[in-house]
Parts: sequence; C-alpha cells; structure tokens
Amino acid sequence: MAKAPYSFDFRHSDFIGGTSYMSAAEVGVYIRFLCYQWANESLPVCQNRLVSIGGTKSEPAEAQKAILGVVLEKFERTDDGWQNKGLAELRVKTLERWAKNKMNGKKGGRPPSVKKKPNGSVSDNPNETIPEEGRGKLIPSNGRAHIPDALNKPELVDQFEKWRQVRYDKHHDWLDDVQAETVWLQLSRLGYSGAVQCLQAATASGWKGLAHFRVDGQEYGKTPAEVYGTGEVDHGGLVK
Repeated sequence: MAKAPYSFDFRHSDFIGGTSYMSAAEVGVYIRFLCYQWANESLPVCQNRLVSIGGTKSEPAEAQKAILGVVLEKFERTDDGWQNKGLAELRVKTLERWAKNKMNGKKGGRPPSVKKKPNGSVSDNPNETIPEEGRGKLIPSNGRAHIPDALNKPELVDQFEKWRQVRYDKHHDWLDDVQAETVWLQLSRLGYSGAVQCLQAATASGWKGLAHFRVDGQEYGKTPAEVYGTGEVDHGGLVK
C-alpha cells in the first residue's frame, strides 16, 4: 500500500451540502471514516472495528447500528472493504501527481520557454547570470508548489524532497504544497549555495524546520515570525 500524503483537499461547500441531513454524531463518524480511508485505502468490513474507528463505543448498540447505516450510505462495498468513491479517486490522482512531480524535479523541472530576440539571440543576458530584479521570481511546476528560478535545479530539488521525507518520517508532519512554496521562498533568500547547505544541515540533523546559520560571512538570523508575520515558531524555522 502506497503511503498516503499528509493531507487531502476538503471542499467545505460540497461537504456541507452532502451532510446537511446528518446528525452531529453521524458527521463526526463520517469525517473519521474519510480520514481512515485516506491513510489505509479502505475501511474494514467488521462492524466492531467500524464502531471503534468511528468512536461510538459508548453509544448503545442500536444507536451504533443506526449511525453506521446512515454513514455507510456514503461508501461502497469493495473487495478491499468500504470505500468512498470520490476520496478513492482523489487519493490515486494525488499519488500519481506527486510521483510525476518528483520525477520532473529530478529532471530539472519544467524547462523555461525560449524566445529569440530580433538579433537572433535567445537571451539579453548571455552570461546566464540572474539579474537582481529576477531573483525570487516564481515559475510554475507541474504541481501546486512553485520553485524560484535560481533554485530550480535537479540536485537541490532532490535534496528538498529528501528533507521533506525525513521531516515526515521523524515528526509525522507532512509538508504540503502551500507550506513547501513558503519554504522555497525562504530558501531563495540564501541563494543557491546557501539553500544547499541549509537543506543538507536540516536533513542530516532531522530538523522539522530550516537551519539558521552563516553563509559567506553573512548571518541569516531573522526568525520566520519576523519575515512572514507573527505566529508560533518551530525550532528550525517554519511558522506553524
């Protein structure tokens, strides 16, 4: 079974519309069932286990049966167990997208478009240096996260994914695409070599956040709360 991503899309308007007839207890069990399926692909068929997963052990047997009867209308019985069809499809698509993004990252990401100038040159910057005004400019990848031009290199993307996995394995806290984009912006302040050193240190030490250290004699000591606003700050650098 493929490891599930840390989170899934929750479309609140669809959820409210589809559960308006449910009681509070039924809605709670439904949410727990969706979370269990996301992590395990399907729900078990054993009623006792469903009661345990749903958290209704303290309810009378008749109430347990009634709640399961309503909630399981949202699921289909398959060879593997109970599954919500929409969530099962979303899980497959998410895993496929993540695998594709990881492969594209190793290949260097999406190549920039090349347009020739009137003089036949493909660039106003023949030395391929990054002008100050262009640093930190975001380009779209095939996923939801965006990577700054200066950092969009196979070796650095691969190092980022290694740290992301170490972070999840040690702290059970998956860095979603929105958070990942914030980290890429934070790394862009360090430049390419600084970003490499930062990710290597964070990966080797198993840190949940990023390291603060000197690069070429310059101190990168601002806290994320100072850079990205106030909030509870994790040891290594991400606003929770």
